[in-house]
Amino acid sequence: MNAGYLSGDLILSGNAIYYTYAFYLIAKYRFNASYNENMHLTSLWFFYASLVSLYTGSFESTVENHLNSIKELTSLEEYKRFILSRVEERLTNDYFDITLIGSEGLAVSGRGNNAWNAYVAALNILNAKILFSKSNLLVSKLFEPGTDGKRKSLEKHHLFPKAYLKTLGYNDAKINQMANYAFIDWKDNMEILDEAPSIYYPVVCEGRSPEEIQRMEEENALPHGWENMPYEDFLIERRKLMAAKIKAAFEQLKKNVE
Repeated sequence: MNAGYLSGDLILSGNAIYYTYAFYLIAKYRFNASYNENMHLTSLWFFYASLVSLYTGSFESTVENHLNSIKELTSLEEYKRFILSRVEERLTNDYFDITLIGSEGLAVSGRGNNAWNAYVAALNILNAKILFSKSNLLVSKLFEPGTDGKRKSLEKHHLFPKAYLKTLGYNDAKINQMANYAFIDWKDNMEILDEAPSIYYPVVCEGRSPEEIQRMEEENALPHGWENMPYEDFLIERRKLMAAKIKAAFEQLKKNVE
């Protein structure tokens, strides 16, 4: 499966694994899907199910509805249309442009939720590089077996540092907004990351071309000029870009099925 969820830490519902695997078996044995076709179908469904928390809460009636619908299908093409129709009816443009950037998505504090995990999965799908990395290290490398011992310097960090925001009077709930987090790789100068972004970011960017900086910002959903933005404005704009990354990954997965 290539849904970008490369670690159990990114999966908040074990039910999503079990029921997606059930769909995999249905496609394989009932509709004779090839391995590649099934991987694409399964990846799209798992990404969707994880993002919208499909299998949490009272989801039994949803499962029953899906299985009853599948019983009526007679071909792999019909099964593909079933998958695409269910996914597209929920993941609309309004979902990405409104719902995902709001309080049911990325506009919350904490170490992560399904929206944040989908963002990380999207970075993996889109082969994004870790922010500030001089070695072009991919975010996906963080989740390879055997890398845990190296992850401390590559964990999530506040883009607007906690100490700095404290001086501006922000509380923890606002400081720990998910839009204020990023995976970074800048081991040699971690101490400067307590400074305001307008101070540390130019140092980070020394020796990089404008094109390299633009690519780095785009890959990590950073609005250009973010380091000089008021914090509240930064959160709003970054949530939009994070949602756009999730949408881009979703569109790529969907294209593989169509």
